[in-house]
Amino acid sequence: MPRSPLAKMAVPSMTVLPRPSRWGNDVAEVVKFFRETVFTPESIQILADALDEAWERLGQSGSRLARPAYSRAMREVVAKRIIELAQRGVEDRGALVADALGFIAANYEQPQPHKLAK
Repeated sequence: MPRSPLAKMAVPSMTVLPRPSRWGNDVAEVVKFFRETVFTPESIQILADALDEAWERLGQSGSRLARPAYSRAMREVVAKRIIELAQRGVEDRGALVADALGFIAANYEQPQPHKLAK
């Protein structure tokens, strides 16, 4: 059986992560950010849970940033902030959530920061 011409091509070493539907399109941007850091599966679950919780709390706060017009960009901001903190060694979900919401409140939500940081 002849081999496909594609079989001769070098394939870059890259890990492809599954795209759970609950993460939507934001996974691609976040995966790019992970390139320099190795997290255990348990750590990744903590990061994902922290992102979900932070995003849910942002939405519950009534923030305009959780509206569809802003949601993709702001969810990426929240995810990157959580990853940055995790890269510095923080593994506590509550601390990750609190820091991400505090960052949003300080940098994006000037009018009502008290709603974000509980």
